[in-house]
Amino acid sequence: MTTHRNLIAYIFCILVQLFLSAHYVVAKGIIENVDPISFAAVRGIIGGFLILAFNWKKLFSVVRYNYGKFLMVVLIGILSFGLNQIFFMKGLKLSTPMHAALFSNSIPLVSSMMAMAFLGEERNPRKVLGLILGYATLIFYIFGSGDTSFDGALKGDIYIMINVFLFSAGMVWSKNIYQYIPASVVSGGMLFFGGIFLSSLSFSHIPELIEYTLLSKQNVSLMLFEVVFSTAVVYLLNLKSLEMLDVSKTFIFSYLQVPITALIGLVFFSKLPALSILPTSIVLFLSVYLVLWRKKRA
Repeated sequence: MTTHRNLIAYIFCILVQLFLSAHYVVAKGIIENVDPISFAAVRGIIGGFLILAFNWKKLFSVVRYNYGKFLMVVLIGILSFGLNQIFFMKGLKLSTPMHAALFSNSIPLVSSMMAMAFLGEERNPRKVLGLILGYATLIFYIFGSGDTSFDGALKGDIYIMINVFLFSAGMVWSKNIYQYIPASVVSGGMLFFGGIFLSSLSFSHIPELIEYTLLSKQNVSLMLFEVVFSTAVVYLLNLKSLEMLDVSKTFIFSYLQVPITALIGLVFFSKLPALSILPTSIVLFLSVYLVLWRKKRA
């Protein structure tokens, strides 16, 4: 039963990485034309509302019997989606989808350190070696790319890294309230209240976003993907997998974003990835193996 449960969680993790990799490419195109914060606000509000609407009975039960704990969801939403998206969207606008995917590879390292410090997650040399190997590979690729201008991609990369810390902190914090609040209510509340926070900072730009969305069927389709799949579905599957796996195991799948993002660029934009992508991906997959692999018990 445990093996079957883990398999489901792994499938959820892989789907999350597929949607997130596409999100980097789609969102990059959208924020070139609209205000990034208003775009993030709409994603959060609508995506969160969809999750909460489909789980309204659980929501009412939580508000009625665990009101104090629900306030924690509001705070986590502001941290792991509100502030998180401010840095991510600004970073993505300056950087590239590939760099966004690469820096997301540091999520396992950050989340694991936080989980070891605050959740008592198991430490072992193999897991630490895998995380260090992945992070070292990431740093080598970024600073070996040749673009180290602080006013350009490097500044964007720093913003994305701050986003990684905020996201990881929110996910680790949310794991402590699962015994009180279902994952669906946690994910929906995080998105909705994080989106409300963002809308207070960008309300005047939302009409422009709506106008841009209605310009074409393609824009409508892309916005639906962003709201439903890259937001609502991603957060829900992420938190569902956290119910079944250790924090580090959940986020180690972010290493899949590099080859997936490269494949999207090649198939849809005929953009060949840098030659260094292949060895980078191989080493990153090795780090995934080091973290996930466990000795079989006799």
